[in-house]
Amino acid sequence: MTKQTFLCVSALAFLGACATPYQENGFMGGVSVTPLNESVYEIRAKGNGYTSASRSKDHALLKSAELCTQNGFTHFIPISQEQSTKKQTISNNTYQTNCFGYSCTTTGGGSTTFSKPRSNMTIKLFGANDEIPTTAYSCSVIYNSLAPKYIKEDDL
Repeated sequence: MTKQTFLCVSALAFLGACATPYQENGFMGGVSVTPLNESVYEIRAKGNGYTSASRSKDHALLKSAELCTQNGFTHFIPISQEQSTKKQTISNNTYQTNCFGYSCTTTGGGSTTFSKPRSNMTIKLFGANDEIPTTAYSCSVIYNSLAPKYIKEDDL
């Protein structure tokens, strides 16, 4: 393996060795928001190959709670929810042949498959003056239970 190939593989391994942090959607995954109207939003949480499905769902719920509070609402309900997994296979086409005397062996090749969890939610926000359904989530309760787990103290 050349030094350049080794450095590239090492950098990719370093970047991919961590579960998706709670962040805006980017290279390693994250959360994105699409407003559908003033009180209905679509939340998409995408994880990388090291992220659990529950972490992806937590990110979607945390973003929903943040969005709710930032826009002056107190509660939300998921109108629709979808959990899915995107599979990605990476092939290693690097082979190495070692010969000792009359015997040669070739190693390398193969592939690795990563499962990347997705959590999509469409949410409806409710304020203090709205009739709040009994199934609604409290924005402050969701935020206070998930933020310490996923947001660094410096980010608060």
